This record gives sequence, structure tokens and C-alpha cells, in this order.
Amino acid sequence: MTAIARHVQRSGQKSRSSKRYCVWVAKVRGFITTEINRVINRLIEVRRPSKLYLEKLNFQAPGMSARMNRLIQNCGRSVLRTKLAAISQEFGIEATKVASAYTSQTCSCCGYTDKRNRSAQKFQCRFCGNRMHADVNASRNVGSERFRFFGSPTPGFRQRILDTLVSQHVERYSRERGAPSDPRKSNPYFAGQTIEARLSLQEVYQPPRGEVANENEELSSTLFAA
Repeated sequence: MTAIARHVQRSGQKSRSSKRYCVWVAKVRGFITTEINRVINRLIEVRRPSKLYLEKLNFQAPGMSARMNRLIQNCGRSVLRTKLAAISQEFGIEATKVASAYTSQTCSCCGYTDKRNRSAQKFQCRFCGNRMHADVNASRNVGSERFRFFGSPTPGFRQRILDTLVSQHVERYSRERGAPSDPRKSNPYFAGQTIEARLSLQEVYQPPRGEVANENEELSSTLFAA
């Protein structure tokens, strides 16, 4: 599609004057509409939620051209708004946007936030050892009380979210972990002097396996829906 647009523009015409270009645009829009409707319909059929919690999506992909990203973004947002309005009217399902900062770096089980937790599509928490698909972990965070608390994004929200996540984790696991070495010591997010002091003054601590297992069980049913 991008190649067609460039070819048309070289001839001094607008992209929309090309029938081939318009056909491809229609195909992309049709695909986006079908997939968004399919996923939401399936979610309603299987989970029967009363509320939906969604992160603010930008509908962009790094490997695509600016033209393609612009098309997907504009179409995706429009289709999503239309679909959410439709299910609200038909089923009474309320949709709430949740700040998505750090949802892909935060463990949905123990709440530990670390850039090193995620590698491509794999998520492994460096604190409690939790492993799962990165997208599943992020979606559980979006639907969790931990991130619902932050509400919709506001100016400066990223730093406030990080400060809160770090503070909550240190308060919950206030003692420095033994073997293996506590990852918070080498995590820039936990580099505050207050946090370091609080960790260094506590006895060596090993997170109970049962505690992490119980949290994982409670959160296992959360995937955007409540």
C-alpha cells in the first residue's frame, strides 16, 4: 500500500485518486474492524463482564511505515469507540481507560517493577520468579486493583505511578531478599536513598511461595475484564 502511494505521488497525484490504493485502505480498515469486533465479542461471550478496563492504545507498530501506522491508529480508535458504545447500549457494559505505564514491566503477582522482567514476548519476574506471556501479564495488570487505582492518564502520571509501585513493593517486602541476590539493589527504579536505607536495615527475607501462588491464582482469571 505504501509503495502504491509513493508511485501515485511521484506522478503528481494524490494517493486517494488511485483505485488500487483505495482498495487496500478498505481492506486494512475491514480487517481492523473485524478483529476488534471479534475479540470483544469473544470476551463478552466467554467472560460475561460487567466492566471492561482498557489501556490507552495507540494502535502503532514500530516496523510499519508512518502512513500505515496513521491509518491503523485513526481507524482503530474509531472502531473501538464505536464498539464500546455499542456494547454499553446493548449489554450495559461500562468501559474504563486505565493508565498503562509500567504494566508491561510490573509483575502481576508480586507487583515488582523492573525493565529486565520482560524480554520480547516473555515475562519472568526477577523477584518472585513468576513466568507467563508478556501480554497476559500486562493485561492482568490493566485489570487489577493495583492499576485501577491510578485511573485515566494525567500530566506527569508516569512518575507518580512508578513512585507508587516502588513504594508499595518496598512496604510489602521490606526486608532484603537473600539468595538469589535482591534484584532491587541493581534496579534504577529503586535507587532512592530512602528505599536503599529501608532495605539495608531489614533482615534477609525470602518471599513465601504460598503467598505468590495464592496471588497468581486470584489474578489468573483477570484479563481486561472484571
